Amino acid sequence: MPQAQWTWDARKHPAVAGVVAGPAHDLGWCDRLEAAPEDAVVGKVLCVCAAAAVARTILITLGGDTRQADAALELLGRWIDDPSDQRFERICSLIFEEGAPEFDPHGVVWWALRTAASSVGNFEAGWAFGGACAAAVEAGFTPEQLRSFVEQELSSRSRAADRA
Repeated sequence: MPQAQWTWDARKHPAVAGVVAGPAHDLGWCDRLEAAPEDAVVGKVLCVCAAAAVARTILITLGGDTRQADAALELLGRWIDDPSDQRFERICSLIFEEGAPEFDPHGVVWWALRTAASSVGNFEAGWAFGGACAAAVEAGFTPEQLRSFVEQELSSRSRAADRA
């Protein structure tokens, strides 16, 4: 039986909509995402989902050999939907161990993984997500493009009242 996708209830965290509502002229909204929900765990996981969405889009656009990056993002997706100590330890080994792979030339995938490795409740996930966004801007994307990718991702994971 396939694992259910992690979702969140946007009605319980109305401030999130204000953070990802456009337009975005700079990356300040990235740092605010983690603190927007009422629950710190939800804030962290929203940052991880957002960072993964940004990284996936960057990889698709950049092209090239993305097998290692794709595998890392698949692991990240499994951690989001079904977190386990084993997945967390694997994510940490991909970013912190000597000889870890370079997933993309700008470091977007590394920052997405780093977002998952952040602690809860001290704005580390927001900081790491901000790093993913800065790397994506370095790759040629605008803050508004990133905001749009994230808005779509968070909307797809929202348990909105009209979807029941």
